[in-house]
Amino acid sequence: MPVGIEKVVIVEGISKTSAPRNFEIKANETVEVKAIYHDGTPKGMQGHAQWIIRPKEGIPYTKSDQEGKIGDTRGITVKPKFCGPKQHIIEAFLDTPINRYPTQLTFRAIAPQKIVSTKWSKTNGGSDIRESAIKYGDDVWLNIQTEGLNGATLVLDIYNRQTGSDKKVTSIGGVQCIHGEVNLQIKNTYTWRAGTGIWTSSKEEFYVKLKVQGTTKTLVDDKKQDIHARYLKIEDEIVTRQVEKAQNARPAIVGESEINVERYELCRFRKIVVADDKKDIPLFEEGKLQLDTKQKSEFQVSEVIHFDLDKSEIRNDAKSVLDGIVRLLLDNPYVPAELGAHCDVRASDEYNDKLSQRRAASAREYLVSKGVSRKVITARGYGKRRLLINGNDISEEEHQQNRRLTIRFKIFGGNAESIVFETIAPDESKKKKIAFTIDTYNTDKCLRRGTNLAHDTKDVKVIELTSQGQKGPFVYDGTSKIEHQVYSNLSISVLKIDALKYIWPHKSSTNNFNFHIHSCRYYTNKEKAAVIVKTYPDIKWDFHFFLKLSNPLAVKWQGLDAPGVQRMRKVNGKIAAESKWKQSEAAFGVVLKASWNKIDDLNYEQDFEVTGKYEDKFKWIYNVFSSLKEISKGITKTTKGKATKTLGNKTPFSVEMVPPNFCIGAEWQLARGEIDKKPIKEIGTEYKFYLKSEPLIGVKLIIDLLGGAITAASYATTGNPVAGDIILAIREWAEKGYESERVQVNFRVWFDLIITGTINGGVDFESNTASDKKSASANLESKLGVELTAGIELSAKVVIVKVGSAHAKGHASAGVKLGITSGHHLKYGTHQGLYYKPSLKIDPCIAQVVVYIEVGLSYKVISADWKPININEKRKFWDEFDIIKNLEDISGRKAEIQLIKP
Repeated sequence: MPVGIEKVVIVEGISKTSAPRNFEIKANETVEVKAIYHDGTPKGMQGHAQWIIRPKEGIPYTKSDQEGKIGDTRGITVKPKFCGPKQHIIEAFLDTPINRYPTQLTFRAIAPQKIVSTKWSKTNGGSDIRESAIKYGDDVWLNIQTEGLNGATLVLDIYNRQTGSDKKVTSIGGVQCIHGEVNLQIKNTYTWRAGTGIWTSSKEEFYVKLKVQGTTKTLVDDKKQDIHARYLKIEDEIVTRQVEKAQNARPAIVGESEINVERYELCRFRKIVVADDKKDIPLFEEGKLQLDTKQKSEFQVSEVIHFDLDKSEIRNDAKSVLDGIVRLLLDNPYVPAELGAHCDVRASDEYNDKLSQRRAASAREYLVSKGVSRKVITARGYGKRRLLINGNDISEEEHQQNRRLTIRFKIFGGNAESIVFETIAPDESKKKKIAFTIDTYNTDKCLRRGTNLAHDTKDVKVIELTSQGQKGPFVYDGTSKIEHQVYSNLSISVLKIDALKYIWPHKSSTNNFNFHIHSCRYYTNKEKAAVIVKTYPDIKWDFHFFLKLSNPLAVKWQGLDAPGVQRMRKVNGKIAAESKWKQSEAAFGVVLKASWNKIDDLNYEQDFEVTGKYEDKFKWIYNVFSSLKEISKGITKTTKGKATKTLGNKTPFSVEMVPPNFCIGAEWQLARGEIDKKPIKEIGTEYKFYLKSEPLIGVKLIIDLLGGAITAASYATTGNPVAGDIILAIREWAEKGYESERVQVNFRVWFDLIITGTINGGVDFESNTASDKKSASANLESKLGVELTAGIELSAKVVIVKVGSAHAKGHASAGVKLGITSGHHLKYGTHQGLYYKPSLKIDPCIAQVVVYIEVGLSYKVISADWKPININEKRKFWDEFDIIKNLEDISGRKAEIQLIKP
């Protein structure tokens, strides 16, 4: 009776297999293959199949071709890049491969044929040269990255870009796609010049089209374009007329294997999905391990193995250490490992770098051969750069300590290897159902069967850990949908006032529901839950607040009649009292409401409301709005100058900061987070916020940019420096006078910044702290005007004995219209909470300044050196600045309103 491996089959289901001589694999899909033994094969021989996976080359394979992995099942996966007509064989054997069917199968991988990217370069693997140009006769390399074409023979058509229809200048056949890419050295660029037409430009542009040899259909990219490698530029200069045949080459750097092979366990599952609130959230998916590195990044556990001198093979004493690593990584597929290989001090850096890389690769392949996923292993060689014991004159034992490989693990805490899923639910009286689906869960061939460690699909247990203690286990059949009722630790009395302890629901403790889903392949340890469902309360909070300040924020006046002055004094007296006592007269109302035990998206079973309205003096309101009272300081901090008491036209005026009347509303609750519009397993705080204000800012204010300065020295500190420069030029002109006569010139110049109007606004904002998207809308109505005006008045008197008089006429202007932009900013931080901050930005002031002074004498010109002054140029008075930011600097306080405390 024959013994050994009878055939290799494809596993298509729990009890269905097939043994085709040839088969195909779709890109990125895993096909499970299995070695089937003859009936007479002893049990002790089974489970030790060796495997060969090699390109099909028509030659016999030997034991030395085996890929080092031992076991009866394998999973084969191929990336799109390595799909194509190229064929591979897979064979299972115990001692010697027989190189024929049915122990050897032939397969190829398929994917849509397309061009991924292209590159022109001067060397194989060199940098892209499309930004520069070559010359006719230069050799050039073309690299083409593909999918679905590995092993194909292509035809390359080269085109010249021309007005009207582009012209094909040459074709190159026999182009080989090797390892999923084309690397072609082209040596006939001189011949391309003949195809550029009669009118050859100084720099021609070329591109390529491709097709599989023997077909007519051109290959396209993701955008369905069949024009590739745009554009190679060639200058109209010939370096050589010699041409040669194009040469195919292998990739300059060959990295990953074309066929990804992993050990397959029959006791396994492929995917875990939970359905929660009508959303399906994948928790575990084979081949898509999501490593949680947010909690800690440092490595906390390590093991060490050693190597013989100048060797990279795994020693027998190291295998027991690595086998222990295998068990840990198989039981905990979310735990990443780093392999760091080292050498002793002997030999060169270059030699030791390569040796350490081989050692790291050897250890990695050993772990992979035992079924560990390659995705969780990082392998690095450090050469002799990290010696444990330094020096050349050391013992052989000390050299061996340096010849080491360190295996380190990222461990994030006691339950880090468990998948944590967060949800929201009502209290125990209502509960909520969640459903688990475990895809392809099969434990029929559990390696631990017959012991108390055996895994069973009908033994999925749920243990409840709540504030009332432990409940369960509740046992389910893992091959069917698992529906379990979860609930939060909400505990609110009849009076409901204790609902306030859940005002920040993300700080609430959770009820934990531990789902024990185990197999030989994943989550072997039956004492450790595969999934922990953390359940938060489903409480929702609504907060609404309105405020109306009864006093203007600031008052100035000049030239008013008696009743007007009396009213302004009264208002100003209240403001002065507010400044002294740090209080503001205001009316405000507040509504705070909690709802819990959700029935549907709009309705809740329970609620609790606190409503109040008060009219009193509140110190905190002053702190919030005191910065707005000082808005003139916030402007003059940058523009320089001061609020003026007289206008150029000397008309009476008053300045008031109109108090804002506004309301704020906020809603917050816990909600499912989303990344790229897909639900994730984390819960975040969802908050919705709105603000409406009429007005947000209301003001009429005139600022004298000269700051009332009367000496040149004071311009630098009290006035705007640009305005000061202009008046100094006028003063210098006026003081110069006549050489032979004494002339007195009196003048008055003003540069006034006039701000009037209101800004009304509103903003709506919605966000979730666990999501990558936020939504906001703003509706601002701005009626705030800013205008810069200038003027000059002059008179002159000649103080001489002679008969006659002199006069001077002056004109100054600096006209510009500006704007002020109001903004709203909502910020949320774990430690700061949710707060609102306004901004008020004024445009940069760039004005066309015109100063013209005409001088004339009615009697006669006595001196020719006193000439008219004429300034006509653009001057920048200030850059854009934020008034609110200036106010913060002046007051030393932040203009922020905290809405939700952390």
